[in-house]
Amino acid sequence: VKEKKPFIILDLSKEHDPAIVANWIDQHNIKTLSIAGPRESQSQGIYKNSCELLETIMNAELKKK
Repeated sequence: VKEKKPFIILDLSKEHDPAIVANWIDQHNIKTLSIAGPRESQSQGIYKNSCELLETIMNAELKKK
């Protein structure tokens, strides 16, 4: 029986509080984060938006340590 892995879905066309994602990472003890979504060619600006959100989250996580 496979265990279900925790996941979170974010719509990057809307604003998100990076603390929500950082808390989710902490609550689920995430060590490896897989990211999926549409291609830049299908969703203009998705790469930049996802990089900015991830950078903010990672900086917040690093400050905790």
